[in-house]
Amino acid sequence: MISGLRPGSVILALSLLVGSAGAADRGSLGERLSARGIRDQRVLSAFDAVPRDVFVPTDAPERAFDDKPLPAGYSQPITQPQILARMIEVLQVKPESRVLEVGGGTGYQAAILGQIGREVFSVGLIPELATTARLRLSRAGYQNVHVKLGDGASGWREYAPFDAVIVTSIGPRVPPTLIEQLVEGGVLVMAVGPPRGRQVLLRGVKKGFKLHAKEVGELRPEAPAGAPANKRDGRDVNAERRAPRSDDSRSDR
Repeated sequence: MISGLRPGSVILALSLLVGSAGAADRGSLGERLSARGIRDQRVLSAFDAVPRDVFVPTDAPERAFDDKPLPAGYSQPITQPQILARMIEVLQVKPESRVLEVGGGTGYQAAILGQIGREVFSVGLIPELATTARLRLSRAGYQNVHVKLGDGASGWREYAPFDAVIVTSIGPRVPPTLIEQLVEGGVLVMAVGPPRGRQVLLRGVKKGFKLHAKEVGELRPEAPAGAPANKRDGRDVNAERRAPRSDDSRSDR
């Protein structure tokens, strides 16, 4: 049973992080993220190592290195680097970590995680994006990143348990299945809240059979650069209406 993840409502802006980046920024993406409060050097190095322009649509290459959300196609945005960096930083991925990513998108987030952890398992709901993500990751040489088309709320049971889980979609609560697929002491980071209410970023640690979570930030939506005008409060109207698909057995493993 799906726990209400909204695939089009990805995290776009976080109120605890100050300022927004634009075309006037100078320096590498890692340097700009450092100036905005990201302190984990492994995270900063990963953002410098992954070429974001490889993972954006062909009509947006000139904006690839802006610290802004970008359209990924199929009514999906690519999360703003500053927000993604904050999520990965609080996830505290170790070199030996096996990571489950829910909301695969273009493969950019999985590539960043693949630079930091040992192995990444990415689950996405949109067939076209899953296919292109798998192709882009393969061409870029990320042999430790695996992509599956399916319902992210169901995780990837065949390869569980995971040391860390990151969810880039917003839902009313953390899906119980994702908690089950965490190792004892594993960490989960996810945005939680109703479509028109207060939405917060949670960091939870599994202890026993429960997730002990706390808020690490509050979200405020921001439309992606170059996004079409059919937006409401920064969320994609069409994406919100899209009915969840059932799981698909196709994967690269």
